[in-house]
Amino acid sequence: MPRLHLRSGLLALLAALAFAGAGETRPGRGTVVELGLVLDDSAGMASWHDAARIEIGRLLLESSRWRPAPHVRLGLVMYGTDELGRARVAHDLGEDVDGLLDVLGGTEGKGGVEDVASAIEHAHESLRWSRTAAVQALVLIGNESPHQVPGRDPRDAARAAARDGLVVHVLYAGHEGDLFAAEWKEIAEAGGGAMRLLVRPSSRRAAQDEAAEADAAKRWIEQLVLPADARPRLLARHRRVSKAFAALGAEALDIRRALVAAGLIVPREDLVGRHQRGELDPATPDGWPAEQAQRAPEERRRLLEEMARQRAEARDAWCATMSRATGEPQGALVQILAAQARAAGFTRTGQSDAATGR
Repeated sequence: MPRLHLRSGLLALLAALAFAGAGETRPGRGTVVELGLVLDDSAGMASWHDAARIEIGRLLLESSRWRPAPHVRLGLVMYGTDELGRARVAHDLGEDVDGLLDVLGGTEGKGGVEDVASAIEHAHESLRWSRTAAVQALVLIGNESPHQVPGRDPRDAARAAARDGLVVHVLYAGHEGDLFAAEWKEIAEAGGGAMRLLVRPSSRRAAQDEAAEADAAKRWIEQLVLPADARPRLLARHRRVSKAFAALGAEALDIRRALVAAGLIVPREDLVGRHQRGELDPATPDGWPAEQAQRAPEERRRLLEEMARQRAEARDAWCATMSRATGEPQGALVQILAAQARAAGFTRTGQSDAATGR
């Protein structure tokens, strides 16, 4: 089914003006940023998948410095995985960052037709886009010609997505001026977006301190309230993704540690996040860990509110440190979303205009 929420230019302008003066609000009230990654999963793309993971980390860290504080929802569509090049939703739009990163790290490119037009259409129509997001975008990631299927022009698919409120950007897994760069740039232009080059990460593994990693995992789990049966599974996934980031080099490991320190890696099972999204009634003990399930409803509510406050403080403390330490935002993914962030009224802590390209 296609998306149902067609947005006119007037509505988008009014929304941008409203967001510009907004403070801290809940999701669905003008601070949601939705990003659908459309990624080539054919043979030879594995190292580019690693680069995409780093770009996602950079985006989350940078966007945590935006005000009003955004709620970033990420989705992933893969294409080029079989002979017909059919696209599939590998991870639907949501705030479960590690879920997406784990799926992205477990892909195995097998080769096949790369039907970019169908991939754009699938992401446009099959991801569960919301009606009230401040920023919505598709980001295409590929390295071969996007024109492999006769009669299927990805520029037409990009235009259709743009008419429905989705800006289409490109992270090109290649070099500027090479054989296919111009073709990918045309798709971005047709979708009202921009193109940047994706850069492969260093192949050098970062030195890991097991004690430090155990401490980071402990800090991560202490930021959350999880159902008892989900805790071991999510902790194992968290460690698996952290190990994968360490394998991508020191910079990637630093990004991962910063995500933990800023309280930005929150699984969808976390009760604090569910309460903030309006999905959880503290009066009902179902799904709570045994210790908290025995508490009075008002105690559970206070616990959720206190942990949400602590998480926000961790994010703000990290933002304050980085505002003093860094200048321009880092990462190609951040750069291509800058214009949309500016139009939606987001500014940046410390250096309010830098993150939004003003």
